[in-house]
Amino acid sequence: MKFSNKDLCSLLFSELSPGKSTCNSCKKEGRGYTNQMHHLLKKHPDYLQLAEAAFRKGNWLGISVPDQRTNEIFR
Repeated sequence: MKFSNKDLCSLLFSELSPGKSTCNSCKKEGRGYTNQMHHLLKKHPDYLQLAEAAFRKGNWLGISVPDQRTNEIFR
């Protein structure tokens, strides 16, 4: 699967504030796509596999959603 740098950063980093984010794997903070890509290349050589797993999981926002049973109990 082919991801752009922007897609990779969206999948593998969480935004803390405009222009500042943290790595979802090691929690290192940084700024800008170039620095984030450099971090991935240097610290996470398997970043493409991590991105594919995050994409398959489908939870780009990191939101915890209750399962169906929990929804029915607390309805």
